Amino acid sequence: MDDAATGSVRRAVLKDGRLEQALFLTVSGRLPPRDWLAGLMAHETLPPDDRMMLLAGRPAILRADVGTQVCACLKVGAKTIVRAIGEGALDIDAVGAATGAGTSCGSCRPEIARLIAGHAKPKVRDAA
Repeated sequence: MDDAATGSVRRAVLKDGRLEQALFLTVSGRLPPRDWLAGLMAHETLPPDDRMMLLAGRPAILRADVGTQVCACLKVGAKTIVRAIGEGALDIDAVGAATGAGTSCGSCRPEIARLIAGHAKPKVRDAA
């Protein structure tokens, strides 16, 4: 499907009712959520409603944008982690308690540390 108004192109290949391939191109930079597309590919047969939404390029029920996946084990995104940091989770264990990220295999802990370093607000000390 080509949409000249938005400058987007959407292609999908189904084999025996199963989604085998999907291609989304856009000039706006807005793409469908990757986890949604991966979930569609997990179906043995793609349900009719999902087929229609695939052509629309978006899930029927919009989910909150959690950002790029940081924790693969628990599917925690960067925006979820940054939100937890903003709410006071200032170390990896606190982020883990708030989001679950970094509490399973631990391979995402370095990325969580980078997010903390980049987004944690410095503590303000009273000048008393």
